[in-house]
Amino acid sequence: MAAFLPLPLSAGGWAAFEERCLLPYSQIFAPHADGLQALDGDGRFALPGGDVLILGDFEACAVENGPEIAGAFETWLEREIAAGRFLRDEDGSALSTTWREPRMRVTLMPETNTVIAEETDLES
Repeated sequence: MAAFLPLPLSAGGWAAFEERCLLPYSQIFAPHADGLQALDGDGRFALPGGDVLILGDFEACAVENGPEIAGAFETWLEREIAAGRFLRDEDGSALSTTWREPRMRVTLMPETNTVIAEETDLES
C-alpha cells in the first residue's frame, strides 16, 4: 500500500492520479471523480491547480498535467519495479505483475503530459 502514497514531486497531478486512478485500480475499484467539477460531457473533470482528470469508464483513467509528471512517473515506476509489482513493457509503459488480475498498464504520454492507467485483458 505504501507504493501508492503521493510523491512530493508533482504533488498536485501525480497525487490526484494515485488517489483517483492507481489506488482504486490496485484494489479492483472504479476510478472516481468524487467532488470534482465536470468540464464537459466527455468525462473530463477539473483538478486543483489546472490539471484535468479524464475518466473513460472502469477500464481507463488519466490525468493531464504539467511537464513534471514524467519525473513522477519514472520515480514511481522505478520503485514499483524494485518492489516486483510492475515491469517496464517494451513500449516503455508499466505493466503490473501477477499481484493484480487482470493486469493493469500505466502509460506516460510525454507529448501531452498525460499519464493513463487502464485495465488490460492480460492475465497470467
